[in-house]
Amino acid sequence: RAALGAYAEWAGRVGADVAAAETDAALQAMQEAGATSFGRMFTSGADAEQHMLSVEAAMLRSGAALEAEFDAQATDFLAGMPSHLLMSAGRQLLEERKSEREAMTRVREVVSEIVRELEMVQQSLDNTGTLRKSKEEAVEEFTKASKQAKKTQRNLTR
Repeated sequence: RAALGAYAEWAGRVGADVAAAETDAALQAMQEAGATSFGRMFTSGADAEQHMLSVEAAMLRSGAALEAEFDAQATDFLAGMPSHLLMSAGRQLLEERKSEREAMTRVREVVSEIVRELEMVQQSLDNTGTLRKSKEEAVEEFTKASKQAKKTQRNLTR
């Protein structure tokens, strides 16, 4: 959040677009001052001087805004960008995403193993399943081997 806040603050104060908006506002103010005061500058009295000062101030503000816009266009505004904050936030987000990805990979592996084991259980419970048949064959072979081993043991002890 700090990085986004710093970026928003930076973006709101730099660049040619910001300077152009300030120039547009100053030029608009000068047009308004000109529309209301320009004609009254040529009348006699203290009122005329006040209108002349109003137009002069608006023109000076517009000139300063134009100069600031020109400077902004010539400035490398990216140099002041809060890159370190954005990079740090990006790295932190990358680490969080890696952790999430690793966790989801592990969850997928565990679920796959559970599914495989459930399929094996289903096959062994099913009378027509191949595992049940191979289990019965293995038990039968084990029983035969066990009987043969006992018989051999008896013959060896005689």
